[in-house]
Amino acid sequence: LLGSTGAFLLVNLVYNYLMAICVDPGLPPAYDDGADAALEADGAAPRQCHKCSRLKPPRAHHCSVCKRCVLKMDHHCPWINNCVGFHNYRYFCLFLLYLAACCLFVVIAFWRAFW
Repeated sequence: LLGSTGAFLLVNLVYNYLMAICVDPGLPPAYDDGADAALEADGAAPRQCHKCSRLKPPRAHHCSVCKRCVLKMDHHCPWINNCVGFHNYRYFCLFLLYLAACCLFVVIAFWRAFW
């Protein structure tokens, strides 16, 4: 039972870690001229990034490490060497959850070794 539980946790930990690294966090969508005219008619023109000159929706920010705008950017994580954004936020949160579960599993499984 301990072996299968440990294997399940380890596989999910590595899978979500690799997905958080490999999945692109997301770029803001490209706007066309028709969409710009419609947004200006509503009175809410999209902001423009001062560093990359890309139009960006709310919660999109420019990452100084990646040198690009990221859609719904949370932060740039040095553990995964990638920004945590719209497309990889789920994998990053699951990675942290399985990391905590793996640590708890090791403490419970090897409790006698810690005493």
